[in-house]
Amino acid sequence: MQPDLVSARRRLMLASPLAAAHGLLFGLAPSGALAAFPGPARYRRLHSFGNADDGISPNAPLTEFADGSLYGSTYGGGGLGVRLGSGTVFRIDPRGGYSVVHRFDRLSGAEPRSAVIQGADGHLYGTAWGGHVHGRGCVYRIRSDGPYEVLHVFTGPEGAAPAAGLVQAADGAFYGSTYAGGEAGGGTLFRITPEGVHTLLRSFDKGPRGITAGLESTLTLGQDGHLVGIAVSVGTQTQGALFRLTLDGEFTWLHAFDWADEFGVFPSGSLCAARDGSFYGRCGAGGQYERGTIFRLEADDRLSLVLANGSGNAWFPGSLTQAEDGHFYGPYVQGGVAVDEGVVRMRADGQVTLVHRIVDPNAGPTGTGPGQVMQASDGRLYGITREGGRYGVGRTAVSGTLYRL
Repeated sequence: MQPDLVSARRRLMLASPLAAAHGLLFGLAPSGALAAFPGPARYRRLHSFGNADDGISPNAPLTEFADGSLYGSTYGGGGLGVRLGSGTVFRIDPRGGYSVVHRFDRLSGAEPRSAVIQGADGHLYGTAWGGHVHGRGCVYRIRSDGPYEVLHVFTGPEGAAPAAGLVQAADGAFYGSTYAGGEAGGGTLFRITPEGVHTLLRSFDKGPRGITAGLESTLTLGQDGHLVGIAVSVGTQTQGALFRLTLDGEFTWLHAFDWADEFGVFPSGSLCAARDGSFYGRCGAGGQYERGTIFRLEADDRLSLVLANGSGNAWFPGSLTQAEDGHFYGPYVQGGVAVDEGVVRMRADGQVTLVHRIVDPNAGPTGTGPGQVMQASDGRLYGITREGGRYGVGRTAVSGTLYRL
């Protein structure tokens, strides 16, 4: 019997690649082969959030710019106190120095939840979830010489609450989504030029119980120049779906997830564009063992299973990243009596290796709540934790860290 939606969503906290209490990570491939791999990596904490006005709770992955610096955003902080402020954009220079590039003040945007990117013109672009005149978010630009500019203010009918970031396509325009708003209130897809010309490409309907389409993940650009994305809820289907968007606005549904198939339900995070032209993604529940999956969307739109989680109560809370070695890296979190968190490496066949384990997440010296990692041009992995660190002790303390492996 299919569980009800509320119970199913709670099971997102129980979906897994598989972790054991003794520090080894277990991976279950579609063949059913179970393997355990030790593999600690060298860890260095670069920054702890929560000191004065530098921001708190980084939610999005870091982005490397042309000068070798890493940029990111925090959802809160940046005000005159540890828990005040509406978020920040920050920079880590090639030597590891931290600086705040912009502090949001609600009047010009607030609470960014997505990554910032560098446009072809060298400027920084991003979205803010809330704030501004209508309180429904905006698209902004920070020029390379410093000034902050709002390119578009969302008012509701053309979108509201952009949770996802932007991606720049071959036509020079940026593409993104909003979590809410649009003609039917279920969220939108849009195009915006560097000059600030906004075009509504698609509006989504609300699903049962007023659920939006759940467009929280940044679109992914494929080798064919088209965009692919994830909708958490689609009309009467509340298990999630994949779609394609061409640059001329043509929209196509690619796959609707269902409890009855092997690929899982409730996809989340952005899809990872692999070098072979396919895309890797994750589902938080469902699949053969009803504990979530890692799936691959082939270049010809077929879906294949990479990993079916068979036991344990850990899960990938963030998107995967393919590194120079061809393997995929991402965060894992295991709940239960003893919380266990870290970063794992996944081979294309679904076998998973522990790369770094946060030794004592309850004390929080290295941070808790790991997010998506990225590989910089120096070959190292960089990531964020949403909580913990030097100024945040315990899982309820909202501070966060930046780290390097």
